[in-house]
Amino acid sequence: IADKLTTDDIIEVTATSTSELEVVLTVTGPATIEGTTITLEGVAGTVTVAANQSGNEEFEAAEEVSITFEVTEPIVSAIDPTPISIKVYPNPATDWIAVEGIRSGMARLQVINLDGHMVLDQQVQASDRIDVTQLSEGMYLLQTTQENITTTTKVLIH
Repeated sequence: IADKLTTDDIIEVTATSTSELEVVLTVTGPATIEGTTITLEGVAGTVTVAANQSGNEEFEAAEEVSITFEVTEPIVSAIDPTPISIKVYPNPATDWIAVEGIRSGMARLQVINLDGHMVLDQQVQASDRIDVTQLSEGMYLLQTTQENITTTTKVLIH
């Protein structure tokens, strides 16, 4: 049995013996068994399924056989459904630009020319003015990264 998630459905198992005597299945860990159906309890842990065949006057008892598998929590990623909207002003700009839409704290601001070269890379806050006097006239791509989300905006420098 492969490892499972706490949210997985039931697991059907079968066990047979060469003597054709009844094989009794038991489960330990965060699961239950009824007949050949294992139901997970929805919590993480190690599950062991043991198979026993007790024998009779014709056949000796079989050695217990067991298997184990892990039950783990699914990985959940939370993504903020609110998109990040970045605005740059003034656009076109000559001396400075400001970035509107930085949610909180710092954001990484990168200015990339149309040849693909990064010409400016700095940390900014929402209230910062970014000096662009060292940039040549032309179109640039402004990439802003915050909360692991990168947005790209065009800015024209005159």
